[in-house]
Amino acid sequence: MSKLSLRPAFRNSSEGEKSIVYLSNQNYLNFKNINLFLNNSFVKKLPFGYNLINKSGKVVGFLGTMFSYREIDNKKVLYCNLHTWIVDEKFRLDFFSNNKEILQPIFAYKSCFFAKPSKSLIKIFLRNFNMLVTKMKYRLNFLLQFKNLFNTTHIIITEKDPNFQQYLNEDSKKIYLDHISLKCKKFLIIENNNVKNSIFIVALKKRKKFLFDVLEIVYCSNTERLKNIWSNVSLKIAKIFKVIFCGQYYLNEDDCIFPNFKLIKDSSYEVVIKDLPYDFKFDTLYSELVY
Repeated sequence: MSKLSLRPAFRNSSEGEKSIVYLSNQNYLNFKNINLFLNNSFVKKLPFGYNLINKSGKVVGFLGTMFSYREIDNKKVLYCNLHTWIVDEKFRLDFFSNNKEILQPIFAYKSCFFAKPSKSLIKIFLRNFNMLVTKMKYRLNFLLQFKNLFNTTHIIITEKDPNFQQYLNEDSKKIYLDHISLKCKKFLIIENNNVKNSIFIVALKKRKKFLFDVLEIVYCSNTERLKNIWSNVSLKIAKIFKVIFCGQYYLNEDDCIFPNFKLIKDSSYEVVIKDLPYDFKFDTLYSELVY
């Protein structure tokens, strides 16, 4: 029997306060960034994480859980992104020996899961919890390509239209409201003044290590349509958001908006997934990747 246990942490609870204190004392973590998504709980009745507790009642580890509800094939599906897993060094042997028992409370929820863990944790999830390992790729698209100079379609990109929400369907409106207080960009791409067929985008402007800015597409309401008009949209995005690259994480080639530009090789990451619906269209909404 393990001497460790897992306790759920909720915002404005004693266990939640213990999580905050524990995480803020981890010198190798950027607590300011982590606290952004701990503060933004999409499903208030579910925990923002779990504390790993030793027999003395002290917090010796933490696993972040970002729960959300997604509309998939007209059904409401509970989705969880796992993030920020930490175990104090002297308790790691006990944890790794008994992790199936310790982590069981997280998997008691009827939820689908996604995580981008370290290699050691991938082995745990794969061995004990029937999670699948797959490749998540990241593609950069250079916006100032020669073919993008010939814009034959009238495109409007708007962030500040007072009627913004009226142009969104119920699914997009929920996503918009869930992310309204976050720094991510939320905008519409309107083609030939046809507002009814507008494309809703959630994106994040990030500074990459080579000191250039990238607009990362986090969510797109109509991937196929945006793929078809991408060459007409690219320069508009470059001018409005002052970037020369866009980026996107994806699992399947069909879900990537950008054409495969051979000169820039896609990055690849091992991720784990569990119980994703068959028709689930992957994106990085409701995950730490949107902060």
